[in-house]
Parts: sequence; structure tokens; C-alpha cells
Amino acid sequence: MGAYRSWMLSALSDRIKAGASICWMITTDAQLTRRFGRKENGGFANCIPGLRQYLDYPHIASLACPKPMLFINGTKDKLFPVPGVKDAFAEMHKVWKSQGADNLLDTELWDIPHSCGLKAQEKMLEFLDKNLK
Repeated sequence: MGAYRSWMLSALSDRIKAGASICWMITTDAQLTRRFGRKENGGFANCIPGLRQYLDYPHIASLACPKPMLFINGTKDKLFPVPGVKDAFAEMHKVWKSQGADNLLDTELWDIPHSCGLKAQEKMLEFLDKNLK
């Protein structure tokens, strides 16, 4: 849940100047399906009751715009199906592009499962170092 907290906090706090999220971005339509054992508003941990009728996860994350943000998801991540991840990334890029800040949004799909390994950690540190100096 660290990645979820990262983009959520980046979206909701002006004190946060950049953010990175590994293996946590998707549309609710893709995530909240019976295949994944979820329906309606999903699990309590990532549910904000009633909000789904107005906003989706990528919309909330886009409140961080125009801050520099990095999102990496895994093509082998069984919790976050790739089509939903791609839709979420596309939605966020629309927002950053509309604000002339598309170069500050880095979205990547890696050939990894749901994990934040050394390579992803190195990428995060590089991204934050570049954008916080």
C-alpha cells in the first residue's frame, strides 16, 4: 500500500514536490471485478466510500499535476491487469498534457510481478534526485 499512499499524498498535499509509485495504478473498472474478488467500492484499504461515483484512481492521482510523478506497473502483476493500467496511464497523461507538463509524468510498464525490487528502487531514487534538486 506504499505506492497507493505515495500518489494519494502527492495529489492531496502541496508540501509534496514529487512522487513515485511502484505497482499501484489502475482504473476502478478494471480492478473492481468479480475476477479479482471485488465489487462496488472494493476493499476497505483502498476504498473511499462514495467517491467512485465522481472520480477514479487516475483522476485522484492527477490532482498531483503538474508535479513530477513516476508510475511503474508490472506486466506480470496479477493484482493490476495491464489493460486497466494502460487506461489509467492514458487518463493521467491527458491531464499532465493539458497543463503543459506531460514531460513531468513518467509511466512505465515493466516485465515484473507485484514487487518493488532493487531496479525499481534505483529508478525511483534517480527520478526523485532529478526532480527534487
